[in-house]
Amino acid sequence: MAHDTPKSILALSDQCVRCGLCSAVCPTYALTGLETESPRGRITAMQAMASQDTADASLLKARDHCLGCGQCQSMCPSRVQYAQLLERSRSRHPPRLPASERWLLRLVKSPLRLKLAAAILPLARPWLLSRGFPPSDPCPPRDQPPARPRGRVALFLGCVARWADGKTLADTRWLIQQAGYSIADTPSQGCCGALHQHAGQRETARQMAEKNRRAFQGRADILLYSASGCAPMLEPLNNTLPVKEAFHWLVGQLPAPRLRESRRLALHLPCSLRQQPEAARALRQYVEQHCQKPVLVLDSGCCGAGGAHMLRFPERAAALRQPLLEALETVDLLLSSNIGCALHLRAGLYQQGRDLPVQHPLSWLRSLQEENPACTL
Repeated sequence: MAHDTPKSILALSDQCVRCGLCSAVCPTYALTGLETESPRGRITAMQAMASQDTADASLLKARDHCLGCGQCQSMCPSRVQYAQLLERSRSRHPPRLPASERWLLRLVKSPLRLKLAAAILPLARPWLLSRGFPPSDPCPPRDQPPARPRGRVALFLGCVARWADGKTLADTRWLIQQAGYSIADTPSQGCCGALHQHAGQRETARQMAEKNRRAFQGRADILLYSASGCAPMLEPLNNTLPVKEAFHWLVGQLPAPRLRESRRLALHLPCSLRQQPEAARALRQYVEQHCQKPVLVLDSGCCGAGGAHMLRFPERAAALRQPLLEALETVDLLLSSNIGCALHLRAGLYQQGRDLPVQHPLSWLRSLQEENPACTL
């Protein structure tokens, strides 16, 4: 059956029995209390749109307020494949994108454009700070390859992370080498395509995934990624080589840390990571075991980033983020494994005049492994 035909969309939506259990875990329903903002309401909207050549604006709006967090699918007793349904509906009737999101999609598609954007970062400092981007990249790669590698690891660099979070990538490279592995050179890798998939550009996303498959084929023994939002797009690469979440894999390879964390930490578990229960559980257990003080775990709801949702619906994204910001009043450091969530949360803190550091768990892991960390935020 073709991917985005009315028949395929209706077949998926007909699996829903309208029980409404999903509403209890839907962040947008909790925000508004409207049936149209619930998964059940959105399935009704996608059914209505399926046979239309041009979708009604109100139906598009109801569907595209969805964050794609996946919590409804995890709760559903009928096992409705909501993520597939949403993807197919967006492919048939693409969302209406603001200029900022269209610009981002063009930017991340081209490695050359990303390099040019990185070159003008200093000129855009005030604008970038207000949107959560760190003021600079204070930690360039400092490779220390092992003399006798245990194996060869490929590191997925992503697109936004490569531009805005060089520190995490540099720290991950350091950790891989500390674990005794060499790092494969994969210059032709690119964006995972998740942002394009969310925007209904399914064929573009497929082409980007195929480009990455060719880039990594035969290059390494394993592929690691640090941004949890890339996971769904990288999973098909398991046919080429094993794909693993970097923190979960590395803590099994590294020696016991030299330090224990004395600050009060908050651990944000993004929706994308909660869809990988084993990796989320391992991260939470490790952080709690290596902190002297109780860890504040933010593992429910959604921060509002939702891929590019924060660009498409900034006011709604800010409203979803606010409860998390209020919960962070008593902590000294916030950890989050999704670049979009980290930028969104950091932007909210900046707008409130707060200087709470936001780090990827991999950068925090490096600080435990190294008595004098090479760089800190």
